[in-house]
Amino acid sequence: MTIICPHCGFSAEVSSEHIPDNATEATCPRCKASFALQQQAGASPPVKADVQTAAAEVTCPACGHLQPAGSCCIACGIDYAKWRLRQEQVGESAREAQITCPFCGNTQQPASFCQRCGGALPTSAISTSAAYAGFWIRAAAASIDSIAVWILQIILTIVLGAMAGLLTSDMDGDSIASVVILALFSSVVGIAYYVVFTGSCGQTPGKMLLHLKVVRSDGSAMTYGRAALREILGKFVSGITLGVGYLMVVFDARKQGLHDKIADTCVLRV
Repeated sequence: MTIICPHCGFSAEVSSEHIPDNATEATCPRCKASFALQQQAGASPPVKADVQTAAAEVTCPACGHLQPAGSCCIACGIDYAKWRLRQEQVGESAREAQITCPFCGNTQQPASFCQRCGGALPTSAISTSAAYAGFWIRAAAASIDSIAVWILQIILTIVLGAMAGLLTSDMDGDSIASVVILALFSSVVGIAYYVVFTGSCGQTPGKMLLHLKVVRSDGSAMTYGRAALREILGKFVSGITLGVGYLMVVFDARKQGLHDKIADTCVLRV
């Protein structure tokens, strides 16, 4: 006999010999739901039941998941009515530019990260949502950061010198050791400035003012380790090549300098 689950439509042929005479219920092996058992040998699923089963299932318009009818998707959680309303409000041209997240299937405007699951979107999605920053705007941001670092170094160096003078009154402020210590401290302040800002949010104050952001080439966020690789080793290599590593930004298709290629990063307009 044919047994059909009224919940999910799963059907199976079961020999009547394996069904107890007093059996009244069965459990579906697919959806694990229980239903009343009707022992009718050779019974085939009625057309009306198939229609009802098909009508009781819907496909989520956002993620494409087939599921029982309802007001919300059990896979991605969207509200069908609100989703359709948003789609109607989006213009035709904007809808054509939308992208789909490869992780959760969410459809949204181009961005670096998915608005639903937070996954990094492909590089092609980045290029449609933000242009790569060119040489001159990056040079302007670097000039702003240089001034900020210079002011910060002066202030902290003066503070350190004053503290050292208070703690060790016999310390000669003009000695070579004092100059070396203050110079090293100033260098550490400059390095920390770029690494901390770039690693935490991908933006130094100069880049914030000019709306630039450093991201990984795959669109994922920066880390402190990646920022240190870019700002210390990468820029050191770009510098010892007589600035050629920085000039690569002018000719590279993705506006990457040598330090960007070493750290696998790029700078975007945001």
